[in-house]
Amino acid sequence: MILFFERRITSWTSQFNVYKEDGNVFCQICGKISVAGKFLVLDEDGNQIGEVNETLLSVPSRFRLIKDGTVQATLKKGGFLRSGYTADNGWTVEDKTKDWNWTIRKEDGSDAARLSRILPDASGLNAVVIADDADPLLAVMMIVAVDAARCEKLSAKIRRE
Repeated sequence: MILFFERRITSWTSQFNVYKEDGNVFCQICGKISVAGKFLVLDEDGNQIGEVNETLLSVPSRFRLIKDGTVQATLKKGGFLRSGYTADNGWTVEDKTKDWNWTIRKEDGSDAARLSRILPDASGLNAVVIADDADPLLAVMMIVAVDAARCEKLSAKIRRE
């Protein structure tokens, strides 16, 4: 499965769509400001199908990925000297570049999803190729969480300067 993200910087007030290959909406991401950050994941009819919640006062940042009312994974930064993110379901996110070129790997090391920028000057879209045996909603929620964490880090750096 291939999904396309609108090119936006994820923030707690973001609202954007993720599209299927046929151009139809796969889901909509809606940032909600609360005590801790939250993103609602809605289907094409506006029904909530998932949620990404930042854990309050966690260092490094942690995000709970919720589907059908159940926590599917908790995602956190790999550590101070390591790039990437790890989830307690065994998946990892390798984000060695400052751009949207990431790989999400399953516990066995195989790819769950690959995210990359396509036609940056023309469309501004980012494509994510999801393996047939991987949960596309979980992959989307991981991407949203990592992007939100990276934007928080950038925002803090800008405030210090």
